[in-house]
Amino acid sequence: METTIADKKHVSSSTDFLPLQGTDFVEFYVGNAKQAAHFYKTAFGFQSLAYACPQTGIRDKASDAVRQNKLTFVFTTPLIRIAAGSVMVAASILASAGSAVP
Repeated sequence: METTIADKKHVSSSTDFLPLQGTDFVEFYVGNAKQAAHFYKTAFGFQSLAYACPQTGIRDKASDAVRQNKLTFVFTTPLIRIAAGSVMVAASILASAGSAVP
């Protein structure tokens, strides 16, 4: 009896409802981005990658990015509640439920 392995490149888009080629990062909305990044660095060996905050020109959120091999996490804390777009949604989720992945 022969075993045949299908070529993964020939998967049609009708069978795969979300044909992703890869991910760049996963963003977590947390109450304290610096603390979350510090935890992942000390507990799991992630390395600091980037930081964005009001000192770097970003006024509505503070973000810390950490990386381990090909895995990149971005921890974001909304700084103001009067903002448009996803930052306002993240701020309301944090106020009602706690940390989340959008």
